[in-house]
Order: sequence, then C-alpha cells, then structure tokens
Amino acid sequence: MNVNNSRLAGSRLAGGKGEVIVLKLGNGIPVFYNVVPDARTATIALGCKAGAFFEEGFGQKSNDGISHFLEHMFFKGTPELSTREVNEVFTRMGAVLNAYTSYDHTMYFSKVPRMHLSKAATTWGDLMMGIKLDPLEFESERKVVMQEEKLGRDDPMSQAGRRVHHLLFKGTTLEHDIIGSPESLGAITIDMMEAYIASRYNPTNTAIAISGGFMLDEMKSLLEDLFSREPAIPRKLSTSQDHGGINPNWKPGSTIEREPKIRPLCYLAASWAVQGDIEAMYYPMKLVDRLIDNGKNSLFYTDIVSKGICGNASFYYDTFQDIMKGTIIFAAEPSRVELVHETIMGTMKKAKDMPITGDLLERLKRETIGKRLLAFENSLNISTMLVRNKLCRDAMESPVECIASLDNLDVEILQSTRNAFLDGIECAIHVTGNLPPEWEPSNVFE
Repeated sequence: MNVNNSRLAGSRLAGGKGEVIVLKLGNGIPVFYNVVPDARTATIALGCKAGAFFEEGFGQKSNDGISHFLEHMFFKGTPELSTREVNEVFTRMGAVLNAYTSYDHTMYFSKVPRMHLSKAATTWGDLMMGIKLDPLEFESERKVVMQEEKLGRDDPMSQAGRRVHHLLFKGTTLEHDIIGSPESLGAITIDMMEAYIASRYNPTNTAIAISGGFMLDEMKSLLEDLFSREPAIPRKLSTSQDHGGINPNWKPGSTIEREPKIRPLCYLAASWAVQGDIEAMYYPMKLVDRLIDNGKNSLFYTDIVSKGICGNASFYYDTFQDIMKGTIIFAAEPSRVELVHETIMGTMKKAKDMPITGDLLERLKRETIGKRLLAFENSLNISTMLVRNKLCRDAMESPVECIASLDNLDVEILQSTRNAFLDGIECAIHVTGNLPPEWEPSNVFE
C-alpha cells in the first residue's frame, strides 16, 4: 500500500510526513515505512497482540499480569547482551525509550537521531528474537512488578478506576487488572512466560513501524535480516491474531459499590460499556471525546472546571475489539461530593441530548484535526499509531487517511455515534471516602 491523498496536499502532512508504504517481511510481519527525508530523528515501534485480554483469567493456573511482567523482562538482555548493556546501548544513542501494556497489545518504541536508527533497529531485533529469561533477573523483576501493583492499590484514584472496571466486566476476560494480582504475579513461572512468548510474540501477532529520516532500501534489508533469524524461544505458528471476544449475550454491570473510609477526599469512578460495530464508531468517537472533555471548549471545562465545581474530574474512553468503555472519575471534598457528582451526571446528560449542528460538527473537526496534525509532527506518534491500528483494528491507515476520515465525518454519523455511546446507559459506580450517610449516587445521566 502506498498512500498519498492529494486532497490534503496543502496540509502539514504533505512532503512525506503523510505517506506510508506497507510491506511484509519474509515471515509475514507487516512493516510500515514513513520516510521523511529531511528529518533528523526517527522512531521505530514494535508491537505484539499480547495483553490482559489474552491471559487465562482467574483460578489456580491463572497467568494474570503476564503480559505486563513480560514487558519488563523484554529489556533484561539476550544471550549476547546483559541488562546493563541493553540499557547502555539506548542511553548512548540518546534514545527516547519506553514501552507499555494494554488490554489488547504491548508496545515498545524508541526515538533516536537518524544516524543511530540502524543500531536501534538491531537492538530491538536482538531483544525480540533473543529474549532471555534469566532466573535471577526474573525473580528480581517480579518484585518490581509486585511493588508497582501495590502502589496502584495505594492510590485512591487509581484504585477507584480499577474497582469500577471489575464491576463493569465481572465474569469476563476483561475483569482482571492489566498488572495482575499479588497471587497471580507470585505464581507466574519462567515456563509459563516462555509459553506465552511462543504463542503471542509470533509473526502473526506482530507489527513494526518506522517513521522519520532513513533510507528505505537499507532499512528493508536490515529488518529482513534481523527478524528472519531463528528465535531463542521458538514461536508457535498461528493463523489468527484475534481473541474470541466477550460473549455477545454479556451485559455490562451496573452495580453501585460504596466503600466508606476516613479520607480527606472522596473518589468516585463511573463506567459503562457498549458492544457492537466499534470500528464504525472509531473516528466519530474522537469528536465525542472532544465534545465532552478535551480542550477549553469541552463541556467538562465550561460546565465543571471553569465554574469551580471540581478541578479534578475527567472523562476517557477505551476500546477492546467489539466493546467501547466510557469512564468518568473525580475527587472531591466530602461536603461537595454530592454536588460534584450531580453536576457531572447533568453534564453527561447535556452531552447526550444537545443538538448536533453543522457549526458544532465543524468546530469539533477543526479542533480534533488540529490536535492530530500537531501530534503527527512527531515520528513517535506516527509509528505507534501505525502499529496500534494494525494490531487493534487490523487497519493500515496513514496519517493522511486518518485526517481524511475525520474530515469526512458528517452530522448524522456523529449523532448516531454519540447516541449509541450515551443513550440508555446505566453505569457501574465505585465511590470511596468519608461519604455522606445514606447517599446513593445516581448511575444514569440525568
């Protein structure tokens, strides 16, 4: 695929930044190449369809948290490189280096001066194909991950989000935490992790993207050499990268869970989910997000923050294959928690009921596209977007196509997406703190 939408030739994506070539390595791994000839830096991103959604769930043989644990172990060396040497390689390149684990994928990326891209790609290839699970490093990193899990439980805002997620997805593969539990993390073995690498870190579940300054032919040849090698941990052949999904008869939980505790603040998280054609909602939801809580024209800012109702309230949404989840979370003093909650639910009702006019649509598109264009100035954002879209949506879209998809939205599709996401919703709610006696927070937008 070679994408260049001439209709947007006058935008900041012209001149190379929006053009993407997609080719497959000999083993089937798709690689996205976004060459920007005059760029002084470049980003390589590598992702695998491995996350909490693909873990085995609860029970004695659970491997909950193994995807995130493996993300930590990924940097712990190869047969040729020690942990210290891996860190030194990236440090000497001046790399912006990071990784994260989600419910449906794990991402690794580094942004480096263009002169060091070949070295960065070689190091990523060595890590992917030669990952080493040293017993001492394994036990040492287990302690790090368990401490990270504990810190999350000790953070009231984070814990409220985790609790409401459990309530919403109770009894499904999405119920457990990405990071796992103390019990599951303590039970994961090297053999379990090697089996997980074999099944999830294979070519069918992998994608790579490179954006910035580099020579295309040189990089194509290098990646073919790097990723055609025999891996240290053999990989299983797989014909499908999809999870079975959640039972279509599943209904989101709508439990209201109160946890009275002596705290200076009350913390409330409300979540809801819809199931259906999430791909059709993908781009319109970016405008819905902008409407609710993204920028100074958003409802959360104009109705809540700017009026001094609450300065610590936010909305966000996530997608998991055929499911879209919305979450509202805030912290407030006990004397104000009822007011804040009532105002936020009223604001969500306003978002649900307000007319979608042509003027509103154009404003939301202008603000959203402007933000995306700014993001696409950074090769890191382009590379991670290309990999994430391939793994999570099986989509091969260039930055130009992304902007065009936003620009082509109309009033009808925005309104139908907003309605599908917000109409007839009953939230699951978790609230904790020094709560008003007998207070039962509403879980509908009214």
